[in-house]
Amino acid sequence: MMEQLFLRPTEAAAILQVSHSTIYRWVVEGKLEGIKLSRGTLRIFRTSVEQKRAALDRDQTRAHGSRVQMRSLWPPRLWQGGQSTEET
Repeated sequence: MMEQLFLRPTEAAAILQVSHSTIYRWVVEGKLEGIKLSRGTLRIFRTSVEQKRAALDRDQTRAHGSRVQMRSLWPPRLWQGGQSTEET
């Protein structure tokens, strides 16, 4: 079975887990690439959706990593001479 090159805005929204309004806004803002067909019908390039999905996944992973780093800073410690000591 051949994979579609274009997606409807609702299909792209389902993949990216956003509203179809967000898809239209992202096309206008240049965050997604699409093409207008006759009568104003919009189609989104599947590759553009896949790239956006990967970027969103990376951002989510970074955000999760930041939370883990913040937790590792507790309890607060003082650094003296390259060694960690418990705060008194």
